[in-house]
Amino acid sequence: MRTKLVKVKIVLLLTQLFVAAQVYSDEPRTLRVPEDYKAIQEAINAAKPGETVFVNEGTYDETIKIKKSIHLAGKDPNLVKIIGRIADGTVRIDSNSQVSIANLTFEYAKDKYNTCIEVSGGSLTIKNCVIKGFTGCGINIHSGAKGIVENCRVEDCNQAGIYAFNKTTNVIVRNNICLNNGREGIYFNDCAGGFASGNICRQKKSSGITIMGKKEPLPSHVASKGRDSTEPTGLSDVVPNVRISDNNCIKNGVNGIYAIDANGLLIERNNAIDNNSCGVFMERPKNITISENRCMNNVFAGVFASDAGQCLIEKNVCKENKWGGIWIRGPQSRITARNNTCIDNQYSGINIDKSAFGIVEDNVCSRNSWCGVWVINQGTRAAIRRNLCEHNKCDGILIEENAQATIEDNNCINNRDGICVLDVNGTVTLTSNHCRENNRYGISAIKDGTQITAKKNTSTGNQKDGLLISLGASGTVEENICSGNILNGIIVVDNRSQGTVQRNICEQNHKDGIRIGTGTRALVEENICNNNIDSGLYVYETSNPVVLKRNTCNGNGVDGIVARDANSIVAQQNICTDNERRGIRLWENAEMNVIENVCSDNRQEGILFSGNSKGTARDNKCQRNLFAGIGVEGNGTSAMLIGNQCIQNNHSGITFENGAAGDANDNVCFENTWSGIAVRGEKTTAVITANKCESNGAWGIISWEGAKPDIREDSITNGNGRAGVKHRGKSEIACPAMILAGE
Repeated sequence: MRTKLVKVKIVLLLTQLFVAAQVYSDEPRTLRVPEDYKAIQEAINAAKPGETVFVNEGTYDETIKIKKSIHLAGKDPNLVKIIGRIADGTVRIDSNSQVSIANLTFEYAKDKYNTCIEVSGGSLTIKNCVIKGFTGCGINIHSGAKGIVENCRVEDCNQAGIYAFNKTTNVIVRNNICLNNGREGIYFNDCAGGFASGNICRQKKSSGITIMGKKEPLPSHVASKGRDSTEPTGLSDVVPNVRISDNNCIKNGVNGIYAIDANGLLIERNNAIDNNSCGVFMERPKNITISENRCMNNVFAGVFASDAGQCLIEKNVCKENKWGGIWIRGPQSRITARNNTCIDNQYSGINIDKSAFGIVEDNVCSRNSWCGVWVINQGTRAAIRRNLCEHNKCDGILIEENAQATIEDNNCINNRDGICVLDVNGTVTLTSNHCRENNRYGISAIKDGTQITAKKNTSTGNQKDGLLISLGASGTVEENICSGNILNGIIVVDNRSQGTVQRNICEQNHKDGIRIGTGTRALVEENICNNNIDSGLYVYETSNPVVLKRNTCNGNGVDGIVARDANSIVAQQNICTDNERRGIRLWENAEMNVIENVCSDNRQEGILFSGNSKGTARDNKCQRNLFAGIGVEGNGTSAMLIGNQCIQNNHSGITFENGAAGDANDNVCFENTWSGIAVRGEKTTAVITANKCESNGAWGIISWEGAKPDIREDSITNGNGRAGVKHRGKSEIACPAMILAGE
C-alpha cells in the first residue's frame, strides 16, 4: 500500500514539472546579439511576436527588415552602432507590425539616398536612439502607420529628421533633438496628424518643424512603391488634432515652425528664436491657434500669417525680431491677435497688410522701431482695441494707404504719434482711446481723402498737438479731452482740410485750445477751451467758412477767441470770460461776424477789431472788462456794432481808435468807468447812432481832436458823471481813467 502511494506522488510531481516546463516555454524570449545570433537580422528572423532582440555593444553593418511585432533594443546608444550601406532603408517596418526600438545608434556610410528607419504600416515606438548622416530622412512614418519617437537625436540627415506622411498617419514626437538636417527637423506632411512636444530643432537650411496639409510629391524611394492616386489633397484635407507644444526651434535656416495649408492646428508654448526667417510662419492655414510662444530675434517676423482663415494668435511674446512681432497678410486672412507682447522689434509690433482682416486686442506693443500696430494697403481692415502701444519710434497705431479700421480704448503713450491715420480714402473711427505724452500728436489725420470720426478720446501731454487734421484730411471730432499738450488741443490746418469739432474739452494747452487755419473750413461748436496758455480758439489764414458757436473760452493766457487773416468767420453765442487779454480778437485782415457772445471779465477788451480787420458785432454782452467792452482800432480796421450791451467795463463801453472806422448803432453802454462810447486818434471815423450811453463814470460819448465822428442826436446820454456828449481839444487833460487804460 505504501509503495502505491509513493508511485502516485511521483506521477503527480512529474505532471506538475511538465506543466511548469510548458508554461515557461511560452514566455517571450530575449534573443541576444552576438551571443545567441551573430547578426541582428538573424535574431529578428528567429524571434516570435512579442519577443525581444537585445544587441550588445559593437558595430553592426546591416540592413534590417521587420515584419512582426518585436522589441529591438541595444545595451547603450554610445556602445551599439548600426551602419547602413544600401539605398533601401537601414530599418524597414512593414505590414501591421507593432515594433519598439531603443538604445541604438544608426549611421550611414554611403552617398546614395537612404532613410534610416521607414515605417509603412503598423506602428513604431522608438526611444533613446541616435540617427546620423543619412541621405534621406532620419525616420519616415507614412501610409497610415502610427509612431512614437521619444528622446532620440537625429542629425546631419539630408532630408527631414523625423517625417510623418499621409492623413491616416499619426505620430507622437517627444523630447527629441533634431540638428543640422537638410530639411525640417520634424515634418508632418500631407495632413499627417500627431503631437510634437519638448523637442529641440536646429536646422541649417530649413525650418525646425513643418506641418503641411496639402500633399506634395513623395520622395522617389517611397513613390516607386506605389500610392493610391485617389487620396484627397489640398485645402479640403484636415490636419487631425496636430499639436506643437513646448519645443525649442532655434537658429533654423528658414522658420522655427512652418504651417502650410493646415487646418485645426495648435502651436503653443514653443521657443522660436534666432531663425533666419520667422519664428512661426503660417501660409494658407485655417482654424489654427498660436498661443504662449516665445518668438525672438528672428530675421523676419516673430509670427507671420499669410492668407490665414479664422486663426487665433494669443499670449505670445514676440521680441527683438528684425521686422515685425506679428505680421498678418493676405485677403483670406481672418486673424484675432490678442494678449500678445510685441516689444523691441526692428519694425512694427503688429502689422496687417495686403487686404487682410484682423482683430487686434489687449496686446502690448512697445519699444518697436516702427509702429506699435500698423495697418496698411487698400482692402486691409482691422478692429484695434484695448492695446497698450508705448515707446515706439514711429506711431503707436498707424492706419495707412486706404486701409480701414475701428480703433477703440487703446493706450498710446510716448510714441511719435499716438494714433496716425494717413492717406486713407475712407473713414476711420477712433473711440475712447488714451493718447498721452507722444512726441508729436496724440491723434493725427493726414492727406487728402482721409476721414476720421474721433469721439471720447483723451489726448493729453503730447509734445505737439492733442489732435491734428491736416493736408486735406477731414474729420468729425466729438467729446474728446485734449488738454495739457505742448502746442494745441485740436488743430485743423492746411488747404482742403475740414473739421466738425464739437463738445470737446481743450484745456491747459501751451498754445491754443482749438486752432483752425490755412485754408480749412470748420464747424467748431460747444467746446470748452479754458485755461490755455495762449488762446481758447484761434482761426487763421483761411477764406473758407468757419463757424464758432456756443463754445466756452475762459481763463486763457491771451484771448478767448482769435481770428487772424481769416474771413467768412462767424462767432456766435460763445462765452469768453476771464482771459488775460481779450474775449474775442480780430486782426491782420480778419473778417468775422461776432454775434450774441458773452465777453466778460477779460483783462483787456471784451471784443477787439484791429490790424485791418472787418466785421460785425451784434447783440453781444461785454461786461466788466478792464479795457473797453468793444474796441475798434487802427488804420484800415472797420466794424459795424449793433445792439451790443457794454456794461461796467473799466474803460469805455465802445472805443474807436487810431484811424479805425465803423458804425455804432443801437448799443447799450451803461456804467462803464470812463465813457459809454469813445472816439479818438487821427482820421478815426465813426457813425454813432441811437445808442444808450447812461450812468458812465465820465461821458456818455466822447471824441478827441483829430477824430472825425458823426455823432447823431438820437443817442441817449443820461446820468453820466461829467457830460452826455463831449469833444476834447488839445487844452483838455486826459483823465486818470484814460491813463490807466494805457494812454
